[in-house]
Amino acid sequence: MRRLILATLLTISGLGVAAPPTLAVGTIIQVTTTADGEFPADGKCSLAAAIMASNSSGYAGYCSSPGTPDTDTIRFNLGTGVPVITLLADLPAITAPVIIEGDTGGANRVRLDGSGSLAVGLDVQATGTTIKRMIIDGFYTGIAVSGTAGTTIIGNVIGPNSDAGILVGNGNSNLQLGGTADPTPGDTCDGDCNLISGNGRVGVEAYGGGTIEGNFFGTDKAGDTANANGVGLLIGGGDWTIGGHVIEARNLISGNTGDGLQLTDCTCTVQGNLIGTTTDGNHVLGNGGDGIDVDRSYSSLIGGPGYGTANLISANGGSGIYVESDEGHEGAVLTIYGNKIGVSRSGKAFGNGGDGIHIGDLAPQTIVGSTGPHSGNLIAHSGGAGVRVVGALQAVEEIRGNSIFNNTDKGIALDSGANDSIAPPVITSVSPLTGTACANCVVDLYSDKADEGRTYQGSTLADAGGNWTYTDIVYGPFATATNTGPNDNTSEFSAAVAVSGDGGGGGGGGGGGGGDYQPDGRINKFSGAYVGNDIYNADGTNQSKSGAAKVGYIVEFHLSLQNDGDTADRFVLGADAGSTTMYRVKYYRGSTDITAQVVAGIYQTPSLAPGAKLVITVDVIVRKGATAGSSVSRLVTITSVGDNSQLDALKFVAARK
Repeated sequence: MRRLILATLLTISGLGVAAPPTLAVGTIIQVTTTADGEFPADGKCSLAAAIMASNSSGYAGYCSSPGTPDTDTIRFNLGTGVPVITLLADLPAITAPVIIEGDTGGANRVRLDGSGSLAVGLDVQATGTTIKRMIIDGFYTGIAVSGTAGTTIIGNVIGPNSDAGILVGNGNSNLQLGGTADPTPGDTCDGDCNLISGNGRVGVEAYGGGTIEGNFFGTDKAGDTANANGVGLLIGGGDWTIGGHVIEARNLISGNTGDGLQLTDCTCTVQGNLIGTTTDGNHVLGNGGDGIDVDRSYSSLIGGPGYGTANLISANGGSGIYVESDEGHEGAVLTIYGNKIGVSRSGKAFGNGGDGIHIGDLAPQTIVGSTGPHSGNLIAHSGGAGVRVVGALQAVEEIRGNSIFNNTDKGIALDSGANDSIAPPVITSVSPLTGTACANCVVDLYSDKADEGRTYQGSTLADAGGNWTYTDIVYGPFATATNTGPNDNTSEFSAAVAVSGDGGGGGGGGGGGGGDYQPDGRINKFSGAYVGNDIYNADGTNQSKSGAAKVGYIVEFHLSLQNDGDTADRFVLGADAGSTTMYRVKYYRGSTDITAQVVAGIYQTPSLAPGAKLVITVDVIVRKGATAGSSVSRLVTITSVGDNSQLDALKFVAARK
């Protein structure tokens, strides 16, 4: 830890003036030999000697610089490429904070080779240690961390090791594993990304809390071929953030022989990760077990309602999310919002082998989706049920607002008395839709091609006699419904009833008839070429344009909205209002200003036939107060009215010249 050095008093013109305080900086210790041992035969500074020097203030051994009480830095002068340090004995434990930088002295990384016989590559027992750009393989455990706080591990290649790539003890907190300098989908694992693959039992087992972002677990560097760990990650104890809403924070957890991600006794936020696919999200690279396995959770969130928070959990051998049959912690609530489970990034069938979501007996209260914006999960093509709830003790599992379709078993399956065996509603007539339900229950209405619930349409409330009516549009071709009781337990889907597509008096909307729905957005700058054709995602990846203008001038973009579905449809546009005062963003359809509706997320296009297009103009005015180097960006989402689980997104960035 750096120490503050007290300033001396200077006398200037007879006045005592305090010099500004300076911060002590640890020394740089250069490793100059690949030889093993603290006192190698060549008399040079080995890695073992450098660690001993950084541990002991004033000690140098064969190294040119002695260690200090502050955070020292170990660098390497071993030549270019990937120099290899083959160890015959375990290195000394790191007992004082240190920064180890493998990409120094002309090397890309420095490799530690444990010869297949040593216990630990790097044994971190000090708070505040950083390990960068190393390759660590051939050990029982690649990196073991028992320091109490602040360990940072970025840009390394960890594995193969016979047991664990990284093992972090329960006393740790604030682990930083990876970062957001890289990667983006389609890129390789580089920059801050740790490539943690080929480890026998587990890629990472970590307790105590921290952040895990932007890493690859179980794949090669390109993220398109398996190099399996046993389990990708086992995370327990403390508060954890795994992934994030920005592209660079997302972890790739694929190709492992067991589960992708196991959560045990933690308060975890899991967002934006790719679990079971390649790094572009469009090819299968499933884990052999469950995508995510949750065991004895405290209150945790998987996914979220915001853009970029959805996890893609597909093509795994077990269930997409499996909530274990173990008693959860008192008062814990597991929330599962907005994820894509069983499809590719572009919407192709990538079903999980088991249930989409499996909630076991004694599991914590679990909320699967909601009727709020972007909170429903897409759950499809499962080998079992879309959502399965097991056991008579499961009486408070809420399942609402999701897009559930094309699963082998039921869309929602309540086994062995789960959710108090609440009965589904009965649809008794159409034009308008009416039926019976439990007294004062919320009835959610869905459209589907079969007997599940592909498109959430809306909700109504049954009266004290259990009677209900729904007058808004239901596209069909079949309508189904669920009950959610006063204690928030949800039923299976009702029997499907054929509808005409207008809900018996709903009016408005785009299409009906039950076809496939798919908005496709493209974007250009002024008169340039459009990008984004046949690319479907929610974050604007490969569907972005940027431009710049002088103060007082306009950067103009065009958003082309095309109906790639097989039936007529309308699209809803939404965009963040932002907070900048340096730019003004305006949206136009022709000469009509539609900015207010787009910002509110309520602008709806006219009905577009299959293949039809509509162009929206965006004018970004660079205002007088725009500073040099500033910019403004917006993500515009395009959501199908016919199937609100189908969307696309475009992104534009404007800057001051």
